[in-house]
Amino acid sequence: MGWGHLRSHDSDSGNNADAGPSTSMSVPRQFPPAAQPEMMRAAEKDDQYASFVYEACRDAFRHLFGTRVAVAYQNETKLLGQMLYYVLTTGSGQQTLGEEYCDITQVAGTYGLPPTPARRALFIVYQSAIPYIAERISSRIASQGIILAD
Repeated sequence: MGWGHLRSHDSDSGNNADAGPSTSMSVPRQFPPAAQPEMMRAAEKDDQYASFVYEACRDAFRHLFGTRVAVAYQNETKLLGQMLYYVLTTGSGQQTLGEEYCDITQVAGTYGLPPTPARRALFIVYQSAIPYIAERISSRIASQGIILAD
């Protein structure tokens, strides 16, 4: 799903090696990698929940500014909805609803540490703003191509 390794929680291992007193030389807990179907399921669930946030933003925008303005800024409203979803989940250091559904978590390395705030912010930008910018650029190029072809 982006920058880190998605790893599955190891809750059914039955290994209670870390149940005793901790020492300074303890071995970090290794998570098994999440399978590709789990990551895809989590991404689909996240897209579903992000679309719920987008629909709520679209409805609020339409009630505040009217239908004509809401339609004119439809792509920006979608960007706002996605950004809100990922800022409230990943940005705050929590699992997204898709990750929670599939029982996976994001880790930033082989030691199972959570991602840094900078990595989380970068993930949010890659997940929502980069596709928006790419769509805007491609639509402008396409419209200029149509004008040049005429």
